Amino acid sequence: MSDVTFELRSYWTKTHLGIAGPAGPFGEVSTRESRPRLRSKLQLPYQGVELLGDAMPEAAYRSPGTKTECTPDSTLTVDGVAAEFDFNRRALRNTSRALHIAWGERRYTYTVLRVFRSFALERDGVRVAFQERTEGKERVHAGSMTGAADAVDLAIAVLLQRVDTSALTSVGAVSMALDAVFSRGSGEPVDCSD
Repeated sequence: MSDVTFELRSYWTKTHLGIAGPAGPFGEVSTRESRPRLRSKLQLPYQGVELLGDAMPEAAYRSPGTKTECTPDSTLTVDGVAAEFDFNRRALRNTSRALHIAWGERRYTYTVLRVFRSFALERDGVRVAFQERTEGKERVHAGSMTGAADAVDLAIAVLLQRVDTSALTSVGAVSMALDAVFSRGSGEPVDCSD
């Protein structure tokens, strides 16, 4: 596949929100997740986002708690195969905190290049990247695929667009540690080493 560029745009309905748009040779691609108000009423033990598209594999990302975020307890499945992932929670630089994903024989690196703005998923010879911008009330996810990118590469990258990946940044790590300290309120010591 030669280089492909595309745009996914935010959407929302009464019950769901996500991003959607045509993604080159893969046709229409979208994500779907419950709106926050609906999630709080349902009180689900996890939050998640699923991928939709005729040319796309069945894929979903789930994390425990009230937000869809990057945590050690999160799960990512593509075509019924669970991915394993890890990142260096003690690293200081964003590139050192990159998320490492193992899916079958494939090994990916997902890096937040600029907080809430620029992201890249890479494996040998393949790169799927996103640059985010705002147009009025709409968020635009400008994507590009290089190398022999396939539907699985695109599926993982698109799902991660809807995941709070601030833990993969040094700024996000500091913010999360402060939130943990101030939200405790019980006077118990907080272990921020993870």
